[in-house]
Amino acid sequence: MPTTYRTVVSIFDKKYTLSCEKDDETHIQDVAKIVDESMRLLSQDNKKLPAQQVAIIAALDLVEELLSLQSDYDSIESKY
Repeated sequence: MPTTYRTVVSIFDKKYTLSCEKDDETHIQDVAKIVDESMRLLSQDNKKLPAQQVAIIAALDLVEELLSLQSDYDSIESKY
């Protein structure tokens, strides 16, 4: 059974302690950085939005991007 580690990430000026496997620490940090950057970009354009709304919009944007990439991948894969 893998050993669980804790890693601290900073997203939108808040720190979160997350559990992960040792080999996943860098990946978790990279993911948190993408979320943080997405939230910061949104908040620059919408300075009056509360952090919770910024987080929800960022999540929706990131999932939309993921689904678009999955669709592109599926389309390319079906051609080959």
